[in-house]
Amino acid sequence: MAAAAVKDLLLGKVVQINKIGVKQIPTALVRCQENVFSPYIKKYFAQSSDHWALDSHDTCQVGDHVLIRRAERHARPTSTVGYNVERVVFQFGNLIDPITKKRVLNGQLYEEGTLLQKDLVKEVVEKPFETDSLLFDERRVAQKEKLEEKKSNASS
Repeated sequence: MAAAAVKDLLLGKVVQINKIGVKQIPTALVRCQENVFSPYIKKYFAQSSDHWALDSHDTCQVGDHVLIRRAERHARPTSTVGYNVERVVFQFGNLIDPITKKRVLNGQLYEEGTLLQKDLVKEVVEKPFETDSLLFDERRVAQKEKLEEKKSNASS
């Protein structure tokens, strides 16, 4: 006998923001993913369900990942709004590594990547231009040599 899943606390992504009623109460349509087990195939499948949630503090935007909690019957503004937005877990477009508390861009830490790029540009591009005696072609050759040296050091 299988037990039904309790859906008191859900994690989902905001797909739509609306204001309902005369008082213009902010609500969010949150898409939550649930893994449903198929007894015939013996495999879990992802199944999405949409839930309306009351956003009383007006904090979430489209694309945010939010935590929603089931609302009490008397606290619901309408019968279709069954949840309250508890908090924004991840803001859209602002990925922060939960361990280091630093921004992440394309799978790598943003600050470390930009510092490495700045150092590399200074070393390869700007250092050859510091010497005034070199001609333009000689500077380019020095830049290429420095770049090849950095590539060989990185690969080994």
